[in-house]
Amino acid sequence: MSNSTEDFISLPFVEEAFRQFGPQCLIHELFIVGDAIAATAQSQELTSDERLAVEAEVAALTFHGSPWVKSCWETYFRPRFSEKQRDGTMLHDPDIRHLTAESVQRWKQRATITTDPVVRARFADVVWDLERAITGTGVRSQQFARLAVDAYLQGVDEERFGAPIASTFPLHRALMIATELNDANLMRLVATRILVLGEGAPLTSIGIWSMPSSSFLKNRSIPADLRQRMLDQLEGRLANASQMGNEHACYVAGTALLKYLRPIEEKSQRQRVVRIVGDAHRRSAEHWPSMRAIGILRSIAMLYEQESLGEEARELQLYIERRGEAAHLEMKRFEYTISIDEEHATAQINRILAGDAAYPALFRLAQACLPDPDELRKVVEEDGEDLLVSRLIPRSYHGRSGLPLSEVGTPDDDPAGNLVELFSKDLQIKMIYLVLGIRAARDKFKMSPAELIDQMLVGSPLFNEDRRPFFEQGFAAYESGDYMKAIHILVPQVENMMRELLGVMGITKSKPNPAQPHLFEYKNMNDFFREPEVVQALEENLYLFLRSLYIDKRALNLRNDLAHGLAETHTFSEDTASLVIQSIILLSMPNPSEVYSSREQEINESAD
Repeated sequence: MSNSTEDFISLPFVEEAFRQFGPQCLIHELFIVGDAIAATAQSQELTSDERLAVEAEVAALTFHGSPWVKSCWETYFRPRFSEKQRDGTMLHDPDIRHLTAESVQRWKQRATITTDPVVRARFADVVWDLERAITGTGVRSQQFARLAVDAYLQGVDEERFGAPIASTFPLHRALMIATELNDANLMRLVATRILVLGEGAPLTSIGIWSMPSSSFLKNRSIPADLRQRMLDQLEGRLANASQMGNEHACYVAGTALLKYLRPIEEKSQRQRVVRIVGDAHRRSAEHWPSMRAIGILRSIAMLYEQESLGEEARELQLYIERRGEAAHLEMKRFEYTISIDEEHATAQINRILAGDAAYPALFRLAQACLPDPDELRKVVEEDGEDLLVSRLIPRSYHGRSGLPLSEVGTPDDDPAGNLVELFSKDLQIKMIYLVLGIRAARDKFKMSPAELIDQMLVGSPLFNEDRRPFFEQGFAAYESGDYMKAIHILVPQVENMMRELLGVMGITKSKPNPAQPHLFEYKNMNDFFREPEVVQALEENLYLFLRSLYIDKRALNLRNDLAHGLAETHTFSEDTASLVIQSIILLSMPNPSEVYSSREQEINESAD
């Protein structure tokens, strides 16, 4: 296939697709042109040369391009779709491995013959960007780079890219190409056009007037006078936004300025900018709901801290805390009721508690009331397919103060957080069966705290006899309904059991004191869950249960709230105390197949 337009393979259905593209036409996006050509080609009888021509056209039209997304080919253009296969290879569509030098020649022909500046820009650009990657040569066709820049500028001037915001992308790409060509005159031409677009935009068109700063930021070839013109433009936007009370525009202009001022060692200019941004937000926050004020103002406090404005940061944090006091009043409360079949639940519990030995029965109950992580992962995936909102919106968890204490991202970005969140919810449902089961076990076995300790804890490497009084009093308080006392006594004993488990696993139970490294202190429960060996040794459902119950802010977080005086009175309930009992039962034999095989045999024999 030659570069000459004389032997250009013209296919009527291809040319018809291009004729339908553009203003007042049926097709408004290039990738739709490509999809239309590909769909029609499936029903056509084509020669091998015609098929290659079609494949080249479709690929050029359906590549994605962005300066902010890294291409797998180290190019500007990238596949529209990529997926990892079972054998570890990557499937790309389009894929430059399926293109040849003849494909590039087809692009050159299309760029030469078309009169549409948007089409010409795309085909000239893919030649400039991908020719070397496809052919494996060091040659790059500079004439097509210049053709692409001219076409991008023409398309912007003729408003062919749609809304004004859409013109920012071709201009950014044109500046990239001019910079790659190292053509000073061309760079000045494009950069000036970018500035003109930004200067003409209203204050509310933030994406347009902020575009020059993002385009110029890492480009050292921008002439000094144009860079200063861009900074002056940002200063004007900052002042105008502050005066108009547009805190978002103020933030965008201010943070853009900070990126250019940050290399300067003297901080006064940066501090001036941050104060303007902070003042605008503080004024606007008086009219915001507390939840919005808390969420947005924390980022301003962080700006203060970054620029050594400690007093301003502390004052703003106090303001945030005051707003937090009213935040919970603005939240909408919702409740849901769960109904269970009492007859079915009783039958299930009786089946689990079968036999004459109390501890094996309680152990089976504790295991049965653990959520299944694999089943919950399926729920996350299925919900993500049915509920698009869950794929897009993260959630934050707020304490009684109204301040956000933890968050869960989207399923795609934070699968672990979504699993913990769902695990905690499922745990609350299974807690109903746990409470009913413990009550039934109490009526059936009628064991005293001392007898329960003898069966459940004596012989476990996690139990020391000198801890017996704590367990006896904790179990007795639970039996008598004094759940506040039971939880306060038993939670520290669980933490001690976890330390003992570290020793059983050959992991140190102590760590250097951060303030005095020559001294030591015992590891706490948070340290326990940071140990990689613990993650590997504990079964996943047990690990997630203990973590959710005791130290995860996205779940119950009982240990940390208790230790720091944050636990509320409703926490000290039969439900929560039963979960603590469940954790002790399960910790007495955390991984039967690896850690306590002899104890498992002893328990099974007792159950028989």
